[in-house]
Order: sequence, then structure tokens, then C-alpha cells
Amino acid sequence: MILHEAIVGCTPFKGDSPIAVGFAACMQAVPPLRSTRADVTEAWDAFVHRAIAEEPEGRFSPAAEMRAALPSA
Repeated sequence: MILHEAIVGCTPFKGDSPIAVGFAACMQAVPPLRSTRADVTEAWDAFVHRAIAEEPEGRFSPAAEMRAALPSA
């Protein structure tokens, strides 16, 4: 989620309390980066969504795979 926030400037979920934010994170899909910041490339959007995939099988593993997949800014 920190990577999402670093790129778009805000967290992907909002709430009136930390519990509400946590609940939203459990119940909702992470919105595309481009829905908050239109100038984000599709490559970065895909990279971040893979990095924060809910299921471990969907994430990068090992870190070298993540490094290799980094989009060139």
C-alpha cells in the first residue's frame, strides 16, 4: 500500500477510523492507480497491483523478479 500511496499521493482506502479503513481494505479491491492519477502508465498500474496482490501466488517472488519487472519511468 505504501507503493500505491507514493505513486498517487493518497492511500487506496478511506474511512472515518482506522477500523473503517481496515474493513474497506478487506472488503474492496484496490482501485486502479489511474482512477486517482490519470498520468500513471498502465505498466506501473499493473506492477503495483501485482506487488499488492491478495493471494501470495499472484505476487512477485523472489525480489529479483520484482526488480526485473520494474517499469522504466
